Amino acid sequence: MLYMHLLPLCHERYIGWTPGKKLKGVVYYGPDKQVEIAPNAIDRTLIDNVNFFLNILTSADPPEALPPMSTLRF
Repeated sequence: MLYMHLLPLCHERYIGWTPGKKLKGVVYYGPDKQVEIAPNAIDRTLIDNVNFFLNILTSADPPEALPPMSTLRF
């Protein structure tokens, strides 16, 4: 699904394409199983989540550190 969202943004052949209109995907789980990904799988929620994590990865600031699991009590 990432390539379905990012390909039209960065590859000159696909720039300007609307992912929901043009691209569909397929995930192969082996020779006997494949799952098609509909073009409408690229929705606003997915795009927002991708952008959120890309912003974290490209930030100059490190992400907030979490406490070690050994200090947490349940």
